[in-house]
Amino acid sequence: SIAGLILCLLTLYVLSKQDKETIARLYVWSLIIIFTAAISQAFAQGIKVIASRPRYCTMAILEESGDGGFSMYKRWYQFSGIKKVSERWLELGIADDGLKSFPSGHVASTTMLVTLLALPDLLPKLNEKKPKTIIWCVAVAAPIIVAISRMIMGAHFLSDVLTGGAITVVSYWIAKSIVKTKAKKLGIKEEKNRVMLCEELIEDTAEE
Repeated sequence: SIAGLILCLLTLYVLSKQDKETIARLYVWSLIIIFTAAISQAFAQGIKVIASRPRYCTMAILEESGDGGFSMYKRWYQFSGIKKVSERWLELGIADDGLKSFPSGHVASTTMLVTLLALPDLLPKLNEKKPKTIIWCVAVAAPIIVAISRMIMGAHFLSDVLTGGAITVVSYWIAKSIVKTKAKKLGIKEEKNRVMLCEELIEDTAEE
């Protein structure tokens, strides 16, 4: 809570030092983040409930106890048919989300960093080689690290983490399309090859 409060205060301080156009561009970025998160989590969490795929660690525990084990394994496109963790499973130490392996919610959430890729196109200062390289490294490396760690923990299979990441990437592109119209209404002037959301703004302004 304290860290969150400090972050909010720092954000407000930084915004107070920006001009109106920069704030408008950051507003566009915030909308992209919100829509990406909403679409991504809706699909990821919805699919989890429908698929009910047992986690590797869940099957490993059940294998040791003789309660089914790896015979319960399902491929990513197959539904397990089991909708709830039983009391017996809970007693064995299996968590409530033991049937939510597909897709990976952790990877879907971490892949939200893909929204950083919109910044260089919205903020000219970041549209240079060094800042763009750093942004790309963070956006790509973080989800990969989380994906590997989740598989090592036995919480997910490769198909889980790949699908989780793919859902957020697709959600990001959908979100950009949704926000494009809103960006035009903000009156953000286009800078050639830099603001990908406002390519028709100049024409609209001329017509007015």
